[in-house]
Amino acid sequence: MTHLINEVEAAERLCLTPSTLRKWRYLRKGPGFVKIGTAVRYDPGTIRAFIEKNTQLSIEDAKLMDNLKLNPVFNAEELMNQEFKPTQWLIDNLLPEGLTVLSGAPKIGKSFLSLELAVAVATQGPILGHCVSKARGVLILALEDGPSRLFNRMQSAKFTITEKLYFAVDWPAKNGPDRLREYLLADPEIDLVIIDT
Repeated sequence: MTHLINEVEAAERLCLTPSTLRKWRYLRKGPGFVKIGTAVRYDPGTIRAFIEKNTQLSIEDAKLMDNLKLNPVFNAEELMNQEFKPTQWLIDNLLPEGLTVLSGAPKIGKSFLSLELAVAVATQGPILGHCVSKARGVLILALEDGPSRLFNRMQSAKFTITEKLYFAVDWPAKNGPDRLREYLLADPEIDLVIIDT
C-alpha cells in the first residue's frame, strides 16, 4: 500500500508554502493529488515524478548543451568553427541575461547604480548611453536598506515611478534561494532580480 503524505509534507518536499501548493492545485498546474473526503493527499512517487519532469538545466548549462560541440579541452580552430546563439540583453550591450556580479570597494555607489539599472529595465529608459529594448519586471532585494532609504534614493534621483519595480528589504536566510524561486514562479513578470547585500 502506498503511503500518502499531506499537503504540508508535499509542499516541504517541493520547497513551497502550502498556500502556493493549494493555488497550484486550483490552477491544475502542480503534481497530481488524491482527494479522500475533504482531505487532500499526495503520493511521494508523484511528487518525485513532478520534480523530475520540471527539472531544467541552468541557462549556462543549456547554452553549453545547445552550442558547444567541443571536448572539455579544445583548440582555437575548433572554437572558431562553433556557431553560438546571439546574446540576449536586458540592457543593450551592457547587461546580458544570466548572472552578473557588480562588485567594488564599499561606499562607492554600487547600491545606487543597481537601483539605476533596475529603474532603466523597469521603465525601458536609457542608462549610461545604452538602451533597454523592453520594459520588464524587476525585483530588488535591498537587504541592507530600509523603505525610507529606498524612498530617499528614488526621490533624490527623481527616478521614474513604475509598477514594474518591486522591493524587499527583508528576505528569509533559511531557504532563501528556494523562496526566491517560489516567488518568481508565482510572479512570472519578474525578469531581473538584483540582490544588494
